[in-house]
Amino acid sequence: TDNAYEAPPAEEHAQETLGKHLKENKAKLSHGEYLDLTNEGPQAPETNEVSFKNGKTMTPIVLVGGATGMIGDPSGKSNERNLLNQQTLEKNCRGIQTQLEQFLNFDSSIQNPAVVVNNYDWMKSYTLIDFSRDIGKHLTVNYMMAKESVKKRLGADSKVGMSFTEFTYQLLQGYDFLHLYNTLECKLQMGGSDQWGNITTGTELIRRKEGGKAYALTCPLIKKADGSK
Repeated sequence: TDNAYEAPPAEEHAQETLGKHLKENKAKLSHGEYLDLTNEGPQAPETNEVSFKNGKTMTPIVLVGGATGMIGDPSGKSNERNLLNQQTLEKNCRGIQTQLEQFLNFDSSIQNPAVVVNNYDWMKSYTLIDFSRDIGKHLTVNYMMAKESVKKRLGADSKVGMSFTEFTYQLLQGYDFLHLYNTLECKLQMGGSDQWGNITTGTELIRRKEGGKAYALTCPLIKKADGSK
């Protein structure tokens, strides 16, 4: 169809590289348990159950950034990101699910189907005043300034600095984790290594606002030849 997502050649190569990486590697949690992230064959698995050694399983929750994508993550970037329009964001969100269907099964008829959630759904009606009162007061500027993504952009070698828009990004992504913790009992968020600061902002929000405990798990990024994202 006209709305079908077609991956460009560079993205197809990235998908192949990601598939190879997932088949050759396992992710290790801080307390010594392993997650088997592999999947045999090109078809979606019959089940999405990821098993721990202690017998517990997890339901995959795929979070797409319909809201945070409007700002752009400053992590690993030396310059301000270009702002994307709504049409481009919607296309990207569809493309993400298309890619992940190679590894996860979203069929609601199976046991333990993967779920897709879009942070635009819970951020679109959240006013700045309410967000500042409910979320912003729980984290200090000192805490936010200590994040690597912020320090790099505000350091002496930076030529562009950081806008208020990008500075607030970690609060938005941190709130995503808090929201999923409260609504879907999500206690583990996974991402690329550049997302460590953003994810741990979420674990800190959960600790400070709810008195709860949540976890972050990251894996190395697949980078360009020059080492950039």
